[in-house]
This record gives sequence, C-alpha cells and structure tokens, in this order.
Amino acid sequence: MKVANHDKESIGKPQKIFTKDGKKYGVCDICKKSVAIASWRRHSRSHLTVKRYSCHICGLGFNDSGNLSRHRKALHSEHRPHACNICHKTFSRNSHLQEHIRTHSDSRDYICDMCGKASKSSAALRMHRKIHLNEYRFGCIYCESRFRRRGELLVHVSVHTGEKAHVCGCGKAFRLRSQLANHTRKHIHEIQAMKQDLV
Repeated sequence: MKVANHDKESIGKPQKIFTKDGKKYGVCDICKKSVAIASWRRHSRSHLTVKRYSCHICGLGFNDSGNLSRHRKALHSEHRPHACNICHKTFSRNSHLQEHIRTHSDSRDYICDMCGKASKSSAALRMHRKIHLNEYRFGCIYCESRFRRRGELLVHVSVHTGEKAHVCGCGKAFRLRSQLANHTRKHIHEIQAMKQDLV
C-alpha cells in the first residue's frame, strides 16, 4: 500500500478562496473540502502523515488534539441530543444530523468532478473521492496497516482488540455487522418454522 506523504512544506495556503455569508473559505487541494480560512492551519495538519494523537476507543489517529476531542464527542459520546425525525438516529452535533437527513432524500446534488458520480451529501462525495486517490490516511495503532476509510480501519482494529460491538437481542455478539445480519436471518427462519408448526 502506498501512503500519502504530505509534509508541512507541501501544505500551504489555499489556491482557491471564496466568500460565503461574509466568511472566507479555501478549497483544500488534497481533499477538495471547503474550509474556513480561520481553520485552515488546523485542517492542513489533518493531511500530515504522522498522527500524534489517537483515540483510545477506536484507534483512529489525529494530528490535532482538538480534532481528537471533536471525534470522541461526535462518535463515542453518550450525549446525542439531535435526533432524526425519520429514522430516530441520534447525533451529538446538529450539523451531523443535517448531513444525515439528506440521506433520506432522493436528491443527489453533489457531483464528483473526476467521474461524474452523484452523491446525496458532501460527506458522501468526500468519501467517494477517496477511491480516486491513492491515500491511506487511517493507520492502525496496533500494526502497520493503513486504510482509505475510517470504517475499514474500525473493522480491522476489532481483529486486534477482539471487540464484538454488534449484539443480537438474544445476547450473542459479533465482530462484524455482516456476521450479525447472517445470525439474525437464522432467527427469522426459526420464527417462520415455529409459525408453520402452529398451523
């Protein structure tokens, strides 16, 4: 696997700058994300290869302690006051809820400039764009493995930790969501068989 090697010299000021709602934003040449100029230095550090801070829960690495703190609050916090009125999924930040709500829509307004694929949200488009990059920015804290997506890293880390986060109502736990789905199908077949026995 090839790892992107961005250093402080290769991450400079934004090439494209625009103003929206009275604030200045720059477009990151690496990830194409629009970033407020006030946050530019912090965002730039996110592309550095060496991650100085890591989450003790999932192993994801960060260059900035503030990003680590936001990550913990967004993904691992029990306090999630923002709920989707469609599926009732909860979020720690309203901005994450608003991004999620778009997934319930059929509208696909975010277009990849490399292949034309349409996405429902800017987050989905950013995730999609990673397939065009040869960048593996998510590194395992237990071994040298690196991954393009955070979800791939989380699945991998569970190999090291033995964590079985996907739990069935019957109490049986699984490392992978797909394993839980296969297990749940067995319950469905058992219920169908019991219904047939009653008839």
